[in-house]
Amino acid sequence: MKNWNEQLILPAKDPDIDYAYILGFDEEPIICDKETLLEVIESESKVKFVTSPQHDGFIIPGTDSETLLPFLRKEKKEKKDIKYLLYGGIFFIVLFIGFEMSIFLDSENESYRFPEYLIFLINGLMCFIAIVYKLIQSILINKGNSSRIINKIKFQYWYSQEKVIPIYIVTGILILLNLYQFRTGVEESFSLVGFVDSKIFEGEYWRLLTSTLIHSNDLETLANGIIIFIIGRLVIRLTSFSHFAFVFLFSALLGSILSLYLSPTATYIGATGGLLGLIGFIIIVFIKFKDNIPRYIIALLLGLIVIIMILDAHFFNEAAHASGLIGGILLGLLLIRNNKNIIPYKASLTINILGIASTIILIGGIGIIMWLL
Repeated sequence: MKNWNEQLILPAKDPDIDYAYILGFDEEPIICDKETLLEVIESESKVKFVTSPQHDGFIIPGTDSETLLPFLRKEKKEKKDIKYLLYGGIFFIVLFIGFEMSIFLDSENESYRFPEYLIFLINGLMCFIAIVYKLIQSILINKGNSSRIINKIKFQYWYSQEKVIPIYIVTGILILLNLYQFRTGVEESFSLVGFVDSKIFEGEYWRLLTSTLIHSNDLETLANGIIIFIIGRLVIRLTSFSHFAFVFLFSALLGSILSLYLSPTATYIGATGGLLGLIGFIIIVFIKFKDNIPRYIIALLLGLIVIIMILDAHFFNEAAHASGLIGGILLGLLLIRNNKNIIPYKASLTINILGIASTIILIGGIGIIMWLL
């Protein structure tokens, strides 16, 4: 099994080419001299691959000593993006405050209703998080930490060079399932397949699973769909689909089961417990392979945790969500060994069997939802 940095797929070059660059994988090389190549790297964002006489093939810009400096200069010039992120963040926050004030000043509004426009606040916060991240990165960018920067560039390319088809399917099914749910109505679907402790104790144990596959509104469905796509793709890319399916199911069910006893009056729906389990799992993967995975991944994971907590304020269940996160962490500690320090981490036969079984159970839960609704 090869490590991720040995799996990079890069274009080959003809022996008579000295300096050249390529704008896309399937495009023809553009032959040039050294000065032109360095200038293009610094000024042209569409350059995908470059080469020089010291390389037998094409490389990713910024991944050798010759192209690193113009790449770093380009990165620092792109601080102008911070201005647009700032404008965007202020715009979304103002929109959110405006909606909040209109609800507050409405004398006929006697009870608080979960705001559908919370997406504006989330977008604003994401803009400000991106600003902080870019500022930190711009400060850290220098030739002194070139090995870490080169590693990050290569990792991002490896991560994006292969489409993870299963996560597209999973995300599509999740969104379509919840669109089907909304045809029945949130209140009715909650009554039929949601987490209602009294009905679970009466024998409707399938609610422990079905409640984790439906959502309270279209905003939560869309947001969780985006989050499961991001974190699921990361889990599958760094480990396997079997890990993804087993960790999600285990964390979601653990959250539901513990909620029966830790929050006996709780009622909730949503995939947040399973999502937090995946995040807890991948945090452990990051810790165990910290010398092999770029550090920016951990910032992404912590940001997702914050966003999930904000999004799920409507049906927030501390027991389910904390249990899901802890469940994912425990599975990471139990299942992941870094003896060879190789990413992607290969699933064992046991994990593959558990992954297949988890997938079948999840499909069964989807079938129950469609049958009852």
